[in-house]
Amino acid sequence: MEKISSKEHRRIIYYHPVLLRENATTASGIRPLKMLNAFRKAGYTVDLVVGYSLDRKRAFAKIRRNVRQGVRYMFVYGESSTMPSELTDPKHLPLRPLVDYRFLSFCRRHNIPVGIFYRDIYWRFKEYKSKVSWFKRHMALLFYRFDLIQYRLFIKTLFLPSVKMADLIPGTLRGGFCQPLPPAHNEPVLREKSFSESLDLFYVGGVGNYYRLHKLIEVIREETECNLSICTREKEWADAKHEFGDGTLPPNIKIIHTFGSGLEPFFRRSRLAVLFIEPVPYWTITVPYKLFEYLGWGLPVIGSRGTLAGDIIEDLDIGWCIEYSEEALRNLIRELLEHPERIDAKRANILAIRRNHTWSARVSEVEKALSAR
Repeated sequence: MEKISSKEHRRIIYYHPVLLRENATTASGIRPLKMLNAFRKAGYTVDLVVGYSLDRKRAFAKIRRNVRQGVRYMFVYGESSTMPSELTDPKHLPLRPLVDYRFLSFCRRHNIPVGIFYRDIYWRFKEYKSKVSWFKRHMALLFYRFDLIQYRLFIKTLFLPSVKMADLIPGTLRGGFCQPLPPAHNEPVLREKSFSESLDLFYVGGVGNYYRLHKLIEVIREETECNLSICTREKEWADAKHEFGDGTLPPNIKIIHTFGSGLEPFFRRSRLAVLFIEPVPYWTITVPYKLFEYLGWGLPVIGSRGTLAGDIIEDLDIGWCIEYSEEALRNLIRELLEHPERIDAKRANILAIRRNHTWSARVSEVEKALSAR
């Protein structure tokens, strides 16, 4: 058997317990691809352990052979699923419940440091109980906890959207185990903008449930000098539009259904982005993916006090964090209409820091965490 060279010093393993989909439209599908591409762009040779349980089992067998033949891996970087890793097969049954355990324990035995981005902890919120049947919920909870046991035993670093999320992880966490690794952006090429006298706002994301935009829409109804474009999935809008009166919106509020490159014209012509959502407990520990995409496009953001996104906006000085009330939003919009130079000042702040929040920058953070002694 031909021996694989051990001189590939920048070789890593990339782990993800579901399929990678190039046409993903949600953050849980987009982010794993962004990180994978960023590692490749950084010059790494990447071996994949991804897909359904049988795919991962076969990929792990190849990793074992590589190690026996002298291949040296710098580290493993993984992106978790919103589901337990044991239940990611199409019918969500634990067909091979130990495949990830064996892979992670192998890495530990062979001194390959592992870092995994733990995406979500929705299962710790009471709303999860009301939306999942008793049997499915208890099976999922068993495996969510099993995932955490594996992480405590075998991985070096648990990356989180925010360190605040660590407070909801059950059990004792060792010092330095959790580190933040929020979303990022692609650093799109920006052009000089020319704006009309109206104020164009842009929102991308969900509508309904945790994404309550009611006060935003009510204020913009009245502020005819503002235009608001809301990009959301068609089904979500169909399910939620009855919550906004009869579902009829004024001419200055547009609902659009696009994704990927279809969003670019809206990013380019908008003056502001909005994350003015109701500050329910879930938003105190979760970072919206689009916040950093707004940052990449140079858009100052209006956020809600009492949310983690609002805290980030305030800390980075990239927009305005205001009380979640119609009065506060109305006052801010009228202030910005009268003093547009204040928007320009926030944009200047964004342009000064946006390179620190690219996907390439996140790869550097992973390198630092997993290479440290």
